Amino acid sequence: FPGAEFRIRGLGLPIAEAEASAYLDPEEGLLLEWFDAALGPGRIHVEGRMGLDGVRPADLRLWAEVRDVAHEKPLGVQYAGDADLLVTGLPPHMRVVGEVRLEQFRFTRRISWKTMLLDLLQRRPREVSARTGTSGIALDIAVRGDRDLRVENNLAEVDLAADLRVRGPATGPVLWGRIEVLGGEVRFRNTVYEMRRSSVEFLGDAGPKPLLDVHAWAQVSGYQVNVDITGPLDDYQVLLSSTPPLDHTDIVSLLTLGATSENLAGGQGVSAAEAASFLTGKVQDTLESGVGELLGFDQFHIDPAYSPAAQSTVPRVTIGKAVTRDLYARYAATVGAEAAQDLEVQYRFTPHISLLGTWSDRGAESSGSLGGEVRFRFTFR
Repeated sequence: FPGAEFRIRGLGLPIAEAEASAYLDPEEGLLLEWFDAALGPGRIHVEGRMGLDGVRPADLRLWAEVRDVAHEKPLGVQYAGDADLLVTGLPPHMRVVGEVRLEQFRFTRRISWKTMLLDLLQRRPREVSARTGTSGIALDIAVRGDRDLRVENNLAEVDLAADLRVRGPATGPVLWGRIEVLGGEVRFRNTVYEMRRSSVEFLGDAGPKPLLDVHAWAQVSGYQVNVDITGPLDDYQVLLSSTPPLDHTDIVSLLTLGATSENLAGGQGVSAAEAASFLTGKVQDTLESGVGELLGFDQFHIDPAYSPAAQSTVPRVTIGKAVTRDLYARYAATVGAEAAQDLEVQYRFTPHISLLGTWSDRGAESSGSLGGEVRFRFTFR
């Protein structure tokens, strides 16, 4: 079909440069020797047969090889890889089995964490139909990848590995398997957490929610804070610990305000304003996202922080920008007469080695300070 280009509904990628060879065998039916075409930037090769009952199709068996395909759908989700698929049956009862091998994956869509958490808390469990799907296309496809799979957005820069299986009707399949976090960092509020080996396990129709097993740590005001999240997504448990040891209230104050209750004026701890800021998360997320996009920042948010000079909680504005793929800069400043400022610049030489430079100024009583460190990341499989 020289010069022709067509699309299959739901596929999203154009098929072009198609060539085929087929013939009709009185006993075997219609035999497809080969079908070759460009599928987006990659190629697809199909061969197989369709048995005939007189002039009516009796059965179908097609083997498809997909190579070097890259696509972005939805916006902010890019992937590339290969696939081997076997298609059998006839409409309305068809089956697709095989394997998809991810060679590259990028999730760059911006995430508003407050809105996401509130939506998860308010979402009603989806009713699972007793019907297992007696018509349509049934799927049983493995999805695997263990290199160059990354999340790179306003909240995280992490490396992933996936071993998943998609099963069930194409109109509502279920997910089995595991996604592992191999390493990286998550920016939550004004704190950067280093990820330890973590995972999300999907149980398909055996469990309504994924199982979390997340482990991270952060350095905050001279303390190493460890965060461990385990359990199903709708009923997970959070365990906080620190070195040197602090009680739970002090760790929460440290993570939200940057200081322990002992260092806060009157030992006030987490204020009601902090809780209110979470409950109004959707409004704040909308404003922060709009301002961030308008000014071109990857990270922009406003949070409460404790000011030793003012002896009270004051607003803190944080902005961040990925200058290049390997260079990230973050600046935070409190609002008030005695403004405190922090600047961090991180350059990633390799996925396992990065250089961090810091500068901080605590107002008129401070002459400012500079710091730096080299970070090494090791992954044990």
